[in-house]
Amino acid sequence: MGTTSTSGNELPLTAAQSGIWYAQEFAQGNPVYALADCLEIQGGIDRALLGEAVRRAVSEAEAVHVRCGDDGDGPVQRMRSADCVPVPTVDLRGADDPRAAAEEWMRADLGLPLDVTDGPLFTQAILVLGDDLHLWYQRWHHLVFDGLSTSLVAQRAAAVYTALAAGEPVPACPFGRLQELVDEDRHYRDSPDRAADRAFWLERMSGLLDVPALSERVAPVAHELLRETFEVPAAERDALRELAHSLGTDWPRAVIAVVAAYVHRMTGADDIVLGLPVPSRRAATVRATPGMASNIIPLRLSVRPHRGFADLVRQVAEEAGQVLRHQRYRYEDLRRDLGRLEDGGRVFGPQVNVLRFDYDLSFGGHRAELRNLALGPVDDLMFAVYEIADGLRLHIDANPAVYRTDELHRHGEHFARFLRRAVADPTRPVGRINMLDSTERARLLGEWSGDCHPAEPVPDHTLAMCFEEQARRSPESVAVTSDGTSLTYGELDARVNRLARHLIARDAGPDRFVAVALPRSAELIVAVLAVIKSGAAYVPVDPDYPLGRIAYILRDADPELLVTTSELGARLPVSGVPTVLLDDHRLGEELDALSDAGLQDGERIAPLSAMHPAYVIYTSGSTGRPKGVVVPHRNVVALLASTRPLFGFHADDVWTMFHSYAFDFSVWELWGPLLHGGRLVMVPYATSRSPEDFLALLADEGVTVLSQTPSAFYQLMRADQDRPEIGDRLSLRYVVFGGEALDLDRLAEWYARHPDDAPVLVNMYGITETTVHVSHGALDASTAAGEPGSLIGTSLPGLRVYVLDSGLQPVPVGVTGEMYVAGEQVARGYLNRPGLTAERFVAAPYGAAGSRMYRSGDLARWTAEGRLEYLGRADEQVKIRGFRIELGEIEAELRDLDGVRDARVVVREDAAGDAALTGYAVPKPGEAVDAGRLRAALAERLPAHMVPTAFVSLDALPLTANGKLDHRALPAPSPERTSLLMAPRDVEERGVVAAFGEFLAVPGVGIDDNFFDLGGDSFKAVRIARRIGRGLSVVDVFKSPTPRALAERLRDLGAVGGERPVLHRLTPDRGVAPALCLVCIPYGGGAATAYQPLADHLPAELELWAAALPGHDPSVPDEKLLTWEEAAERIVEEIATSVRGPFALYGHCAGSTLTALVARELERRGRMPRAVFAGAAFPDPDPQALLDSAHTRSDDSLHAFLGSLGGFEGALDDADLRTVLAVVRHDMQQGASFQTKARTQWGSQLQTPFHVVIGDADTATVGYESGHLDWKHFTSQVELSVIPGAGHYFVKHQAPELARILCDRLLDRPAALVR
Repeated sequence: MGTTSTSGNELPLTAAQSGIWYAQEFAQGNPVYALADCLEIQGGIDRALLGEAVRRAVSEAEAVHVRCGDDGDGPVQRMRSADCVPVPTVDLRGADDPRAAAEEWMRADLGLPLDVTDGPLFTQAILVLGDDLHLWYQRWHHLVFDGLSTSLVAQRAAAVYTALAAGEPVPACPFGRLQELVDEDRHYRDSPDRAADRAFWLERMSGLLDVPALSERVAPVAHELLRETFEVPAAERDALRELAHSLGTDWPRAVIAVVAAYVHRMTGADDIVLGLPVPSRRAATVRATPGMASNIIPLRLSVRPHRGFADLVRQVAEEAGQVLRHQRYRYEDLRRDLGRLEDGGRVFGPQVNVLRFDYDLSFGGHRAELRNLALGPVDDLMFAVYEIADGLRLHIDANPAVYRTDELHRHGEHFARFLRRAVADPTRPVGRINMLDSTERARLLGEWSGDCHPAEPVPDHTLAMCFEEQARRSPESVAVTSDGTSLTYGELDARVNRLARHLIARDAGPDRFVAVALPRSAELIVAVLAVIKSGAAYVPVDPDYPLGRIAYILRDADPELLVTTSELGARLPVSGVPTVLLDDHRLGEELDALSDAGLQDGERIAPLSAMHPAYVIYTSGSTGRPKGVVVPHRNVVALLASTRPLFGFHADDVWTMFHSYAFDFSVWELWGPLLHGGRLVMVPYATSRSPEDFLALLADEGVTVLSQTPSAFYQLMRADQDRPEIGDRLSLRYVVFGGEALDLDRLAEWYARHPDDAPVLVNMYGITETTVHVSHGALDASTAAGEPGSLIGTSLPGLRVYVLDSGLQPVPVGVTGEMYVAGEQVARGYLNRPGLTAERFVAAPYGAAGSRMYRSGDLARWTAEGRLEYLGRADEQVKIRGFRIELGEIEAELRDLDGVRDARVVVREDAAGDAALTGYAVPKPGEAVDAGRLRAALAERLPAHMVPTAFVSLDALPLTANGKLDHRALPAPSPERTSLLMAPRDVEERGVVAAFGEFLAVPGVGIDDNFFDLGGDSFKAVRIARRIGRGLSVVDVFKSPTPRALAERLRDLGAVGGERPVLHRLTPDRGVAPALCLVCIPYGGGAATAYQPLADHLPAELELWAAALPGHDPSVPDEKLLTWEEAAERIVEEIATSVRGPFALYGHCAGSTLTALVARELERRGRMPRAVFAGAAFPDPDPQALLDSAHTRSDDSLHAFLGSLGGFEGALDDADLRTVLAVVRHDMQQGASFQTKARTQWGSQLQTPFHVVIGDADTATVGYESGHLDWKHFTSQVELSVIPGAGHYFVKHQAPELARILCDRLLDRPAALVR
C-alpha cells in the first residue's frame, strides 16, 4: 500500500499534530510529549534478525522521518528519506540485576527530549536480559505517532521477523501514506460533518459547570509523570467480561463505568465527564497509516448513588456509542467553543485510555507481551488499561504538580478494591460500594473521628451553678473590666442575683427566653448572667443589626422580656415585648431592695437543669431567613470541660470579649474566663475596629487568651508589624482562631516576629449548632509553612467528627466529604423550625442507638496524619469569570425584593457565548417585574459579579415530573430596553442606530438604548467602532454607550479634526476629588478598555486613566504605531496636562516595560509617581531571543500562544484578528528591544517603589518567586503580590483582587471597593 517517501515534500500538520506542536513549543525540552512501550520476548530469538525487522518496520513509517518547523505561515512537516534507522543492541546480561538495569536504561531514555526540528523523533533498542529474554524498547514523539501507530509498527516488525526467520518473502508493507492522513484531516475540517459534530458536542456539553476531578489543584504539564501500576487477576477480568457480555457490551466499557463510579464516589459529583482518547480515523487506509491523528473526547455521564453499578455500565455503553460517532471533532476546538480557554477550565476530568490495539504478537513463534511505559502528556490523571496473558494491567498516570506520590498510591489501592467489589455485586448501588479495607474504615470511624477519645464525664451542672461556685472561690478577684471600671466576682454575682430575681418576678424562667439588646459593657455581662440565673435562655440582639432583622428575631423568639436601655429601646422596632430598662431609676430602686444572696432553685418558676436552654443565637440561612439555634447549659459546660486540659485555663488568665455577643464566638469568650476565675476585658466597639488600638489594649491589659477570626487577626498582625514596640509587650499565651477559614500561609510574618509558644496559635473549627468549637489544631511555624489549606486539627474530646459522602459512607484519606458532628455539644435544634431541625440534626449511624449528629454543610478531608483540613461550604456553587458563586444566595436576595413571589437564578450562555447569570422572577399577583429595578436593588445587596445580567418574568417556574426545576423549559432572556424607544433624529444618530442593530441583532434600537444592556461587549464594540469609523474608538463606545451619546462624540471628533488623546478616564465622576490617580498602560495589543473591570471596582478615592496607544484600536487600523520611546513621550506629556495631584502607574505584561520607561521619564522631569506596578511580567532572561521570536513566530503560533494564556476570549473576524496580532507582535518587539538596550543603557535605578503583581496560575510567569527580582536591574525597591488562582489576564478576570492590592498599597486607610 505504501512505500517510503522521497525527501523534499512539505505537508501541513494535522489538527492533532498542531496541538502537540504548540504544546511542545511552549515547553521546549520537555520529554513528556512521547509514547513508549517495551515488548518482552521470551525464547531464543535471532537478535540480528530482530534488529533488521525493527529497522525495516520503522523505515516504512513515513511519519517518523519528518522534520517539523515554522515556515512563517504556520508549522509544517518536511518529508525526508528514511535514513538508516539505528536499533542498538544493549547487552545487560552482565549486570547484577539485568531487569533492574533495563528499567534504569529505559527510564534514562524517557527523560531525554526528542528534537522535533532536527530529529530523530524516535528511539529503538533491543535490550538483552538473557539468552532467552529480550526487550524491544520503542519510543516515539507524540507529534508524529499515536497509540494506534505504535501497534501498527509492532505488528509489522513481528510479521517481518517471522518471514525472515522462516526464510520466506517479507509481505508487502501495509502502511498508508502520510499524505492520506493529512488529506483526510483537511477534508474533514472543510466538510459539513465537522459542523454537525460541533453542534452535537455543544448540545451534549450544554449546561456544564465545573468538571469534577480527583484533585482541586491545576497545573501545566510537568516534565515527568507519576505512575501507579497494578494488575487485575484473570478471574476478576473474566468476571468483568462476563458482566459486560450479560449487559450487551464489552469489558472496556465496564472499566469506564468503574472509573466514572469511582470519580463520583471520590468527589460527590453527579455530573461526571471523563476523557476518552480515541483514534479519530475513519477511512480504512488511514487506519493503517502510522501518524498522529488521535483525539480526546468527553464522555458525560449522570452517576446517581442509589443506582446499581450495572445500570451505569448500560449508560456508558449507550453514551459511548453516541459520542464515538463524533470523535473527529478536536478537543482543542471544543475547549474553545465552551469558553474553557479563558479561565483554564477543564472539559473533562480523569482520562480512561483503553489500549485495545492488537498486541497479540508472535516473533517466529516466540510470544511477546506488551508493557506500556509512557502514554504522552497528562495534565491531570489518566487510567490506562490493557490485557495481558493472566489478566489486565492498569496504570494510573498523574501530573506530579497535581498529585503527590502518596495520593496516587492511595488511589491505586482504593480503585483496585472498588473495581473488585463493583464487579462482584453489580446490582449494589454505586453509593454503597465500599472502597475501604477494614483497617482504614475502623481508623476513620474510630480513632480519627474521636470515638476512641471520649471526654471525662460532663458534670450535670448548669452555667448558673458553675459561676456561683467560682464566685464563692474568688469573690475578691476581678471578673470584668470595662471602660476603666472593674467588677469583682463578688460584686458581679451580687448585681446578677438582684437582676435575676427581678426577671423571675416578671415570669422569666426555664424554657423561656429573654432578649438582651445592650452595648458592650459590664451591664451586658450582668444582664446575660442574670438571665442565666433566672433559668431563662438569653437571646442576644445586637443593637447594630438592621431593624428588619431585629424585628424578625423578636417575633420568632417571642421572648418574655427585652433587657435594654432607654436610648436603645427607642431605636429598636416596636415589638410588643415588655422591656427591662437598665437605666431606669425606678428599676435601680427596685433592685436595691432585692436580695443579692445566691439564688435558690425554689425561687425560680420551675427547677433549672443542665438540659434547659442557655441561649438562642440566630445565624443566617441559605434561604435568607435567620434561624435560632437552641443550646443547653450542658453543652457549654461540656465545651469548657473538654478544652480545659488542652489549654490549662487558670485564674491568672485575661480574656477579651472582642466579638458581638450575638456571634457564638462570644460564648467562648464570656464563659471561658468566668468559669475559671479569670478576668474578662470588654473591648469597646471602636477599639475592635482599630487594630493598632486593639493591640495596645492587649498589651496594656495583659491579655493571655485571645479569640479572633482570621480576618481580624490579619489586621492585628499588620499593626504588630507596624508597632513592634507594642507587640513586644504582649502577654498572650494563646490565640484561638474560629469563625472562618484560616489561611496558614499568611501566618509567616507573625512567626517571623514571635516564637511558636508565645503565644500558641490554635485553629478551632466550629459552628453554632455544635456549641462554638468542634476541633483543636495547635500550630507552629513549620506547620503553617508546610501544610496546605486550612488545617483544623482533630475533634475535641467528647465529640466525634465524621467526613462522609452523600450516602453517609466514610470517605478515604485525602477525599473531600461533608463534616458531621456528634457528641456532647450538639444543640437541641432550631427554634420553631422542626422541618429544618430534622433535616440537619440526623440519626448518627456510627454512634450509640438514638444518638444524633449535625450535618454541617462544610467540606473537609482527612490528611494522612489523621488531621482535618477545612475546604469550604458544600452549597451549590457556580463559577463565573473566576468567581465562585452560590446561586442560592442570589435567589434568596431576589425573592426578598418587593413584588417578587418566587425566583431562580441559572447560568446561561449570552449572545457572545460567555457564561452569564440570568434571573427568573415570578411576580406577586398584581405586580410586574421590572428588570432595571431588580438589577439596581440587587446591586445594593450583592457584589457586581453576583448580579444577573438579564432577568425574565415568568407566571410560574417550570417543573419536571419529579418536581425539580426544568432548566430546559426556562426561556432565553430577550435584550432589555432601558428607556422608551426614541427614534434617531439626524444622520449621525441613524448611522449609530444602524450599527447597533446590525451587530447586536436587536430590532428597533432607540437612541437612548444602552450598548451593554443590549448584549454588547468589547468585541462587538470593536465592530461598532470600525463600522462607524471617522476616528471613533473602542474607548468612545465604552464611554458613550448610547446612540445619542456616540453621535454627539462623532460631532466632537469632527469639530477637532478627529484628534484623540492618549489617556482616557474610565472611572465615572463620583462627585468627590480623588485622592490619587492611577494611570494604566495596557498589555501587548490591548486596548484601554481592558482596564474597565478594574475601574469599576476602584473606590471613589482612586481615579483610573488608561492609555489608548495609537494603532492599538482595531477599529482604526490605519493609525500609526509608536515606538516605546514615542509612546512614553505622549503619555508623560498627557500626565503633565491631565493628571493633577499624586498618581501611580500600572502596566500589564508587555506594557510593563513601557510603564518602566514612563516612570523614568517622569522621574527625570521631577514628577515622582507614588508607585509603579508591573502586572503579569518580569524581565526576560534572554531578551534577544524574545526579540527573535517576536520577528519569526507565525500569526497562528502567536494566536495559539495567547489563547493558551486566556486571551482572545471572544470572536474577531479574520481582518481584525490579523490587525490585533500585528499590534501584539509590535509590542513584543518593542518590549524585547527595550529590555535588550536597557541591559547596558538603563542608567540609575528608579527611586519610585516598584510592585510586581503575579497570578500563581499564569503559565507566562512560572518561577515568579525569584523571577520578579529581575526587576532590580531597573529599580531599587521591588515588592511582590500574588493573586491565588489567577491566570495571565487577571486585570480583567480578577479585577476585585487586583483592586484590593492596589488600594492596600496606595491608600493610607482601607477603602470600600465598589461592588
